Amino acid sequence: MQLVDSERFEDALEAADRVLATDADHAGCLAWRAYCLKRLDRPTEAVAAIDRALALEGTEIFSWLFNAACYRALAGVPFTQIKPLLLRAWHCASATQRDWLIAALKAEVDFQSLREDPEFSALVSTFERRTS
Repeated sequence: MQLVDSERFEDALEAADRVLATDADHAGCLAWRAYCLKRLDRPTEAVAAIDRALALEGTEIFSWLFNAACYRALAGVPFTQIKPLLLRAWHCASATQRDWLIAALKAEVDFQSLREDPEFSALVSTFERRTS
């Protein structure tokens, strides 16, 4: 999506909405819509869009699950509601994606509010043990 690549998120959101007006069940478009909403600082709406995309897709998509966790963290959702998404992401991830996930959980700014949560730290530690 060129509009996203050029960081024209408002225009990209409008384009996604035009597609969804004719095909409301386009999971990929809903995922892009969520991505744009996050970048427009509308994480609660991003959560709704990515949840619908995941439900429609009917399969576990690592990047969508990770993004769903990010959007929830930004929306102030408690970690107890985010953890299942991260576990689902872990279970469908390749070895390379698992390594990436551990690094992202430690560095991704979206998770800043969770880093002091003991459960979050415990999950990261569990993931690290499983890769060694």
